[in-house]
Amino acid sequence: MANNFNAQTAAEQMKKQNTGAAQDTLNAAVNMGDGTAGSMAASAPRQNGPAGAVTQPGANSGGIMTHQQVPTMDGLLGVRSMANNAGIQNVGWDSQNGIVTFDGKGYVKPAKVSDDGMAYVDRQSMQKAINQYYNDSGNPLVGARSYVDSMGLANAATWSDGQLMIGGHQVPVAYVDENGTAWAKQTDVDSAVAKYKQNSGIMGNQEVYNNWKGEYGGRINEALNTILNREKWSYDTENDPAYRAYRDAYTREGNRAYQNAYAQMAANTGGYGSSAGMTAAGQQMNYYMQQLNDRVPELMQNSYNRYMGEQELNRAALNSLLGVADNDYSKAYQANRDSINDSNTANYYSYLRNIDARDNKRRVETEDRLLKYQEPILQNQVRQSNYDTDRYAQNADLDLQAKQINNQMLAMQSVMSRYPYSGNADIPISAEDAAMAGIPRKADGTYPTIREIQNVYANLWYDVFGN
Repeated sequence: MANNFNAQTAAEQMKKQNTGAAQDTLNAAVNMGDGTAGSMAASAPRQNGPAGAVTQPGANSGGIMTHQQVPTMDGLLGVRSMANNAGIQNVGWDSQNGIVTFDGKGYVKPAKVSDDGMAYVDRQSMQKAINQYYNDSGNPLVGARSYVDSMGLANAATWSDGQLMIGGHQVPVAYVDENGTAWAKQTDVDSAVAKYKQNSGIMGNQEVYNNWKGEYGGRINEALNTILNREKWSYDTENDPAYRAYRDAYTREGNRAYQNAYAQMAANTGGYGSSAGMTAAGQQMNYYMQQLNDRVPELMQNSYNRYMGEQELNRAALNSLLGVADNDYSKAYQANRDSINDSNTANYYSYLRNIDARDNKRRVETEDRLLKYQEPILQNQVRQSNYDTDRYAQNADLDLQAKQINNQMLAMQSVMSRYPYSGNADIPISAEDAAMAGIPRKADGTYPTIREIQNVYANLWYDVFGN
């Protein structure tokens, strides 16, 4: 009966192992759940009561540049830390009016004050107070990107690793609003823009004009004044060199004719002068003087023509100067625009590289966080897979044992059917029946009886099917 009892023991073992498998599966599920919960707890923020703290160095948190830790309470942010991060150091408290002061002037009415005396306010109210403070100081805050873009310097203002950069120069930021706009002091932005222009050889439109004006402005004004403020034309014979030249010539010739006429008349009278000689000489003089007077209209016209000719020359000189000046200004302006466009193009590609680097960094950080989160899950999956493999092998062995038990029970049924009478219950079965059922001899060398076989069969059935 040793083989029969071995079969019964195998059935009990199979039942225990099935129960153990269920418990192991439950334990594996519990362990996996613990691992998942632990990973989630490690990545989620802890809530230790109403007051906590927000810290993300080098990045923005709710629109505030957290150069230092900003405490929080019920969704509100600490006033002092936010003010300090915005560059406001002299933060005080007006106990009479319950207002936070900057440089002794009230700016913020806190929404809450903690038991330890810390004032808290919402983000928008704090940003409004910061803006007002800098407006009052005469150095207002400006939205960096739009302010720089308005100068024609597209993409010169960039955000890189939690820092505002303008042409490679870092600019302190007061805060970053909910729209992602970085607000900085105008003087700081102007200073960075000036350095950027100097290093890039870029000028503003006003600077281009000022340089052009310094080169041509005075000369153009002088030429224009020559035309607009020129004295009106008038003619004065005494001031006309041509008239004076004619006058001298005609006077000289008149005198000569006068002398000749007088001498001729004197010769006719024996060397004595006469009134007739005087008259003839005077007529000669008058003739030349009339010739001089006849020249005056011509000389006046010539003077007017010279006046108008000089005016035309002045206008031509002005137009030529304006043409040269306009050409130089266009060249200078276009060269400056080319420099700006080249710089903007370089800034744009630098901006794209920064965006790619930022996105890649975020992607790597996300993948790292996901890997850390999934690691315990993957480990449990591996353990579960190994466990399932082991259980499969064990179940295969148990299936084989179950088949063997089932075959043995069928063989016992066949043997018991050969001995239907109760009087045969205590008679050992025959060697042929024992061999057919695979039932070995007992320790004393005899074969088991039908009753013994029935008892073993009943126990096997109960162990396998009864429970």
